[in-house]
Formats: sequence, C-alpha cells, structure tokens
Amino acid sequence: ILMFALLARLLWVAFSQWQPTPDDDAFRYDFTARALAAGRGYIHLNGEPTAFWPPGYPLLLAGAYQLFGPSRAVAQLMNALIGTSTVGLVYLIGRRVLGPQHALVGAAVVAAFPSLIFFTAVTLSETAFTLFALLGIYLLLLEAKAGRRLDLRLLLPAGLALGFASLVRGQALLLPLVAIPFWLRSGVPWPGAGEKLVALALGIGLIVAPWSI
Repeated sequence: ILMFALLARLLWVAFSQWQPTPDDDAFRYDFTARALAAGRGYIHLNGEPTAFWPPGYPLLLAGAYQLFGPSRAVAQLMNALIGTSTVGLVYLIGRRVLGPQHALVGAAVVAAFPSLIFFTAVTLSETAFTLFALLGIYLLLLEAKAGRRLDLRLLLPAGLALGFASLVRGQALLLPLVAIPFWLRSGVPWPGAGEKLVALALGIGLIVAPWSI
C-alpha cells in the first residue's frame, strides 16, 4: 500500500506538469520558502516582512530547498514523501483503534484518495497539515495507554506535532480540546484531564510562542 501511495503520487506529479502562477497561494508559499532559503526572511511579494500566511509549510519547503535546491521538483517530491508517510500513520492509528484489517482498508483508501494525490503536485499546505495533525493524534492515542497517569514523554511530543500543525494551518490549535471528552470517557477525572491539557499546551507553546512573539 505504501509503495502504491508513493508511485501514484509520483505519477501524478509527472503527468500534471503543474506550474505555479502569481495569483494563487501555491506561488506565495513557494516564493516565501525560496526567500527563507536565500536568507531574505519571511517576506511578502513586495519584499516587505509579513506574517499574513502561516509559516509552517514554507519552513518545510525552505529546508528542502536548502538541502536539494529551490526547484518545483524538490517541493513535489517532499509532498509525495509526506503524503506516503500520512498513509502509514493512518494504518498505525487504525490498527490501534480498530485492528489490523480495518487499518489496511483505511490506509488503502487514503493511498488512493484522489484529492490527496492531486495535492501532491502543488505547493499548498494541506498535505503537510494532514501529516502533522495525524502524528499528534497518534501520539495522543499512544499516551492513552497510560490511562489516568500523566505521560509527558508522549504528551509533549504530541504537543510539538500539533504545534507545528498549527503553524501550517491554524485550525490545529483546536485539536487539544477534542481530546478532553475522550479522556473523560476513558476514566480520567477532570483534574487529570486538565493536567494532560496543560502538558499538551506546553508542547504546542514551545513551537507557537516564538512565531507569536
């Protein structure tokens, strides 16, 4: 399934021959990533410093551009690897929640889901957001094994993952609130749920605070 996911994404990249245009967000993400990789900072198209777009995806792109050069093919290959990793995370989450057979079905669906394949070719943030949001959720599921105990070894990394997801798309800041009813349903008392939420928020804050400042 993972091999199919990667091959499908690479074939779509080759077939689509996508090119960014100056009037879309994909062009702006690519532009800011190139500026970061060149040491010019996080800037608008006019060259002025900006905070209009979340910086997470351009930071990922800038890292790839620094290592392999600022080209569209590098960005698309990074997206293909991120999308394939997402398929693996879906399997791990499904196996923990529903069992291995259901996990395989879920992974296969995500591997072949058309829109997830199509987004591979464009420099937009959805592909990266999905990966980091699911990584945070998977770490929270692992932490749930601890029951009522506070396991910072998993909560802090989950917070870091969700923190970076929120730098890619701000909606991820709401995900910790979704965990509260699941903690309570699993027998964690209100004080314990509050402690877990604080630990999760600490991990998120370590990522988000520098950008906020």
